[in-house]
Amino acid sequence: MLGYLNTPVFASHHIPVGSGHTLYVEEAGKPQGCPVVFLHGGPGWPGWGGISTFLRP
Repeated sequence: MLGYLNTPVFASHHIPVGSGHTLYVEEAGKPQGCPVVFLHGGPGWPGWGGISTFLRP
């Protein structure tokens, strides 16, 4: 297995950034833990669901 198990998302948000665009934000892991901000991709990027496996919950 590569990385850590996926941690369930406990909150998600869409933050408006102008011109009809939004940033999608997920909160996962331990709510009392140390926060990590991970930015990736851009418009049209297909994403990759396995990114969170590299962040220790």
